[in-house]
Amino acid sequence: MPRHRTTLLLAAWLLVAPVWANDKGPRPMDALRTLTQRLSALDDAVYARRDETAVANLPLQAAELDFRGLALGAPRAVQAASGRPLTLNALLLTGTDPARAQSLDWHANAMLVAVDIDRDQVFTAPAFRTDPSKSPAPRESDAAPPVAPTKPAPPSAIPPPPAAATVGLAWLDAAGLLGLSARSARLQLRLIAFDQTSNPALVEVRSDQPGPSNTPMPDALSVMGRLAAAGQSADGLPVFKRTGATPGLAQPGVVFALGGGARPAVVHAALKLELSAPMILGPAPGPAPSSRPLPSALVRANLLVVHRNRAQAHVVPVSFPVWSPRPPRVGETIEAAFSIDLASHLPAAALPAGAQVYLQAGRHWYGPRTLGR
Repeated sequence: MPRHRTTLLLAAWLLVAPVWANDKGPRPMDALRTLTQRLSALDDAVYARRDETAVANLPLQAAELDFRGLALGAPRAVQAASGRPLTLNALLLTGTDPARAQSLDWHANAMLVAVDIDRDQVFTAPAFRTDPSKSPAPRESDAAPPVAPTKPAPPSAIPPPPAAATVGLAWLDAAGLLGLSARSARLQLRLIAFDQTSNPALVEVRSDQPGPSNTPMPDALSVMGRLAAAGQSADGLPVFKRTGATPGLAQPGVVFALGGGARPAVVHAALKLELSAPMILGPAPGPAPSSRPLPSALVRANLLVVHRNRAQAHVVPVSFPVWSPRPPRVGETIEAAFSIDLASHLPAAALPAGAQVYLQAGRHWYGPRTLGR
């Protein structure tokens, strides 16, 4: 039989390998850690040329680890050529058990995300381009299909074999899918499948174009003006300080809690961030517009709302100034908090019960949390 060479494209012909679950096998986080280490150990040239030979054994290795989840790999650095589109490939390794495959349409939910860490910009796009004319009809309900009742087995019965999982491998044209520009940047790539996320893959884009610099003070003053003009709702939102509903945060990162009852879309967030150059404000072009001291930095964050069977996110950017008693320095940690109501930024149709909410700021990520009714 002739040997066939399978090309892994964006449309993703997935290499599949059945594997039986093993209660004594590696734990899920151990398997993910092992596979992400193998992906990160690949040479940047492997990603540049989509070297199938170099990655051919990854599905078998994932099967041996009984991998269930999403693992994403990307080059450590790419060089952007002047006047040419950016080339940035990523490699996705998946392990899916039958129950999840039945409840969640993979191609309808797989979403690629890139965060420009220094600029706090988020780019999202479906990970797989499909032909709508060949796609199955959309499901009438976002709910998982009902599970037929089963008759419990008697204690003496031999247990059934564990469910099989499938392992898939696919190349993703990250730059093309997300429309990334050929400018200097630190990017964090991630794959989201509704309520499941991959590991982050960090990529440095090197370019002749200058990297981000300090945010001009007029930009911060403009943000302050917009916040003042918007004011607060009757219930006092938004606020940009800790409240009784703000969760605690002991180390650098981000965290949030969702409101309940009649206000399920209220987000209470805490942030502890390392200052990057674009967060620090440049000098004021003139005298302060008021007697209040000028801010020291501008905090930027993004809230993402993800629906089932929609491989695209509603992104709500949040930015607000912070003050410091002394000039801020790159790398030092600042603390901030905010509470906002997503319902003030998105239509009701964008906030259905069951939607997943994520928070991003800098290199930090938190979520998902599920919207209630």
